[in-house]
Amino acid sequence: MLAALQQLSERLTPCPSDDLPPLADELRGEFAGWRELRDDPWDDLPEVAATHLDELIELSALGVRALDGDTLVHTDIRADNLLIRPDRSVVVVDWPWACRGCAWFDTLCVLLNVELYGGHDVERLLAETPLLADVPAEAIDGVLVGLGGFFYNACRRPPSPGLPTLRQFQRDQGDAVLRWLSVRRTW
Repeated sequence: MLAALQQLSERLTPCPSDDLPPLADELRGEFAGWRELRDDPWDDLPEVAATHLDELIELSALGVRALDGDTLVHTDIRADNLLIRPDRSVVVVDWPWACRGCAWFDTLCVLLNVELYGGHDVERLLAETPLLADVPAEAIDGVLVGLGGFFYNACRRPPSPGLPTLRQFQRDQGDAVLRWLSVRRTW
């Protein structure tokens, strides 16, 4: 799967469409989740996040800047948007959020999905994945933090009609971000 995403990013750089929005523009509002959680506190926010809220706000702003690039990115890569063929090749499906951004974003999102469900050392995978190996740690942390703020802010919204498990899934993803960041940062 990681090799398939590497190949896909190579084929989709430069972005084959001028009509797609920049990833940073699309996620800027979502990456403001920590700021919204500070301005409208949430009782269920994990203590580590509440304790480091100012740092999380700063890191998510850095994360927005790290999203710039000229690759066609899926933006919603996770296990249920990947099909594995009998020959072990990978097909990426469900592209409604396609954007133009950094080549490594989709691969980082897959690793977040791996962290969510377990079974692999995501730090080892991060270090061994060529697409991510040279990305500065602060950029990785900034994007993870931005995603975490989005997930926690979104999970406290009212249930979504027709998607009864969405809010819990968002909460679980936020928890996965904090779990991973606790390995990456000295909190």
